[in-house]
Amino acid sequence: MKPYFGEDVSDLLTKLLEKDPEQRIGCHDGDANELRAHPWFADIDWKKVGEMSHQPIFKPKVKGEEDVSCIDRLFTKEGLQETLVDPSALTSKEKDAAHFNGFTYQEKTGL
Repeated sequence: MKPYFGEDVSDLLTKLLEKDPEQRIGCHDGDANELRAHPWFADIDWKKVGEMSHQPIFKPKVKGEEDVSCIDRLFTKEGLQETLVDPSALTSKEKDAAHFNGFTYQEKTGL
């Protein structure tokens, strides 16, 4: 971690970036509560967050719902493209994880 990071944030980032999901913070039963209980979030009133009654430290001034002026142009100028994944590149476990029950979309052919 960077030397200027405080102890709490260094601990949180280390726990979030843990490779082993069994050891990673937030990957257990009650995962959101595990994160909320971390000392880095000690000053947050989660009840107010849930009720949306807290006052944010910073609220950007926007002209409307689609105003992206506060987002770096590097991202807003980036083109859209669909990322196709070759099914043969996936393991059977990954294929099972990518399957959505009840999803019936079928690609139209011949267009």
